[in-house]
Amino acid sequence: MIKNTLPFILVFICLSCTLAQKKDSVSTKNGRDSLFDYHFKILDSVVNANTTDTIYYCCTQQIAFMEEKTKIESKSDGTLLGKLSFSKRDWDEWHKWYKEHYQNN
Repeated sequence: MIKNTLPFILVFICLSCTLAQKKDSVSTKNGRDSLFDYHFKILDSVVNANTTDTIYYCCTQQIAFMEEKTKIESKSDGTLLGKLSFSKRDWDEWHKWYKEHYQNN
């Protein structure tokens, strides 16, 4: 059963990240917050779809956005295309940074 669902999960992840290529063209209600919301929605959907995983291979633009804005680097190896994965720990650190800088104000 798991072997049959794995390809569907991988396709879902790839499509969700591919459709997210319009990174900075999101209409903003209050500037930076909505861009963070946009990128977090994509990263959160990947993490929530694969709750037992600790490494997620997708979303290079979202990883680059989070690294640039938070100054917290993903622990994954980089390539010419950028970082190809992020860890659950990276995701947790990005959320923690966001809460400290935006939700406590």
